[in-house]
Amino acid sequence: MSSDKKEEKEYDGEVDDSENKASIPDSPSMQKHPLAHSWTMWYDSPSTTNNHDWKLSVKKIVSFQYVEDFWCLFNNLVKPSGLPIKGNYHLFKEGIMPAWEDPTNAKGGKWVIEFERRQADILDQVWLYTSLALIGEQFEDMSDISGAVISCRRQRNRLALWTKSAMEDKTQKRIGNQFKKIMEVPPRVKIGYQPHDDALKRVAQVEKGSGRAHGSNSRYEL
Repeated sequence: MSSDKKEEKEYDGEVDDSENKASIPDSPSMQKHPLAHSWTMWYDSPSTTNNHDWKLSVKKIVSFQYVEDFWCLFNNLVKPSGLPIKGNYHLFKEGIMPAWEDPTNAKGGKWVIEFERRQADILDQVWLYTSLALIGEQFEDMSDISGAVISCRRQRNRLALWTKSAMEDKTQKRIGNQFKKIMEVPPRVKIGYQPHDDALKRVAQVEKGSGRAHGSNSRYEL
């Protein structure tokens, strides 16, 4: 079986926990390094999308609470640039569902940056940097951060950092500036902040038959 076929099989929406345990056998000579928080990696793909209830489509890959287990997981996942169109990875604090409806996210929003499809290396790089910043507690306002999502799309890929308090402007701008620094984004490149409430209103507008949602996608940019 070719590697491409193998990857396609592994990410057809069915997660086999027996093959995706992010764990390293204990040994007297190895002591694991605990993280400040436990984290969960999720995945959803085009083949599992449920338009009626997205929460039924997203699949938990594994939870981890040690540095070594993170690397065991990360090194065995397909890179973001290799995901199918509409495929997503979600790295969230354990106990928080990567959904607008989760109580922790209900009053939050997300910092979003987009990349051209041809920028595959950059996509993989910023996902690694962001993941390490999350599990390494590198953000000053770490308590306000829920997690991050990397998404492959037909036109442009995107990376989003989810936060809990959209109305706290100073906090969000501080997080946004740190986010750009961690990803090594050039000053000329803008990232935008989108409150979940605004996104829900835009979706509702489309569903009512207006055809498209009008207005800016971002509350503010950096």
